[in-house]
Amino acid sequence: MRFFSYFILFLFNSCIAFAQKNDTLHFIWTNDTITGKLVEKTAIFLPVTLKNNKKTCFFQLDTGAEDSYLYTADTTSFLDLGINANASELESTLGTIRLVSLPSSMPYMIGNQLVIGTIGIDFLVNKTIEIDYVNQRIVILSNVDTSLYTFLPSGLSFSRPTILLKINNRTSEFLFDTGSSMFDLITTQKIVKQLRVPKSTREEIPISSWGKIITAISFDLNSKVISHYPAMNLNKVTYFDERGYSRQLKGAKIDGIIGNHPFLETQLLIDLKNNRIGIRK
Repeated sequence: MRFFSYFILFLFNSCIAFAQKNDTLHFIWTNDTITGKLVEKTAIFLPVTLKNNKKTCFFQLDTGAEDSYLYTADTTSFLDLGINANASELESTLGTIRLVSLPSSMPYMIGNQLVIGTIGIDFLVNKTIEIDYVNQRIVILSNVDTSLYTFLPSGLSFSRPTILLKINNRTSEFLFDTGSSMFDLITTQKIVKQLRVPKSTREEIPISSWGKIITAISFDLNSKVISHYPAMNLNKVTYFDERGYSRQLKGAKIDGIIGNHPFLETQLLIDLKNNRIGIRK
């Protein structure tokens, strides 16, 4: 699910073949400036090395997306990479990445790194990864020592991982979306009213969502009404002042979204093979 420009979809395909060893990818963060304020760590980008010529390009990781995308609005940069803009698959050193053309988006540079697409949840189907936020790396695990992790109540929404939280003793389901990094917890205005600290300061942030400017409205979160693990750093609760957003959540059968921000000091296990999410102890 993508809500503003830096929340580009990011997905590796379920058909990626991995060796039995633990593969490690070192990712990069991007920062953004919102209303003159620097916002750090707004998106995760993974390096992908092409199999035929060993050239490296970048894709954004987005576990909230169901498909992988290739940005085809401008394919000039593909010539140097040796990529066929009409290809439905990309051969990399990690395996085959299945791609859907996204003609509404074009490749762009982050520093001297070229971003050409997105990789999302099909990368994780039947796979296990550990996102080490502190050391900026993703480890693809061949097996898991369960004693190392505290597991969170979790579920699935259209094959995408969700985290279950109790709000006023009612279980609510939140999509874990690596494409959402600016906010701790995003939900509906109705749920925000339950979660906010009474009389807390209202913060408004304009963001771009598919070319449209909408307002994100945040409040301090009242930890007394929500049951969650201390390792999850939930401080703010947010809703978008946009009518269609609540309908999107309802269509996805979720109550909201939790992004990277609450886990920035952790090592987070995403194990869709066994449908579980854990935080390293």
